[in-house]
Amino acid sequence: MWTTYVNESQSLMNRNARGMIIALILFLYLMVFSPLWFTGFMIQQRLFAKMKGAEQVLTIFGISLLLYWILFLLKGILMFSKGRGKLIWIPLFLICTGFATVAPAIVAFQSVGGWAHPVGAILFFFTLLFFTYGHYQFHADGAPRIGRAAYHLGILIASKVFRPQKGRI
Repeated sequence: MWTTYVNESQSLMNRNARGMIIALILFLYLMVFSPLWFTGFMIQQRLFAKMKGAEQVLTIFGISLLLYWILFLLKGILMFSKGRGKLIWIPLFLICTGFATVAPAIVAFQSVGGWAHPVGAILFFFTLLFFTYGHYQFHADGAPRIGRAAYHLGILIASKVFRPQKGRI
């Protein structure tokens, strides 16, 4: 007869480790959308300062969604102009990347940098930077389902603006 020994301490540690990994993943996704939420909150406070409660939350969500669409509209223009060899894609890339990836990484680095080891804080900064950049993928063609219409609108606008000149392909 075989008996199985279960180490309760190890089982508790495994459960806690899984919980910490899930919390880290949720934090990373929070940081992916944080520039949209923070900017939406600031715009809401400037334009609709008297709103409170659910009204305020829905307004912030609506503004954040509008900013998300603007971000993917710019990505559509970026990808089209990059494909055509127009240099306007470089400042668009810097604007989109700076707003969506670098800004939340800097904010998180400043908040973590005070109590973490410098190497750990820098590692956290680059992890967050690459995670958020991997979510938006400003170098690749395509957009998530919720931003696809704005992305294609950006391509359409860029195709009208960057028409080939006569005699050139």
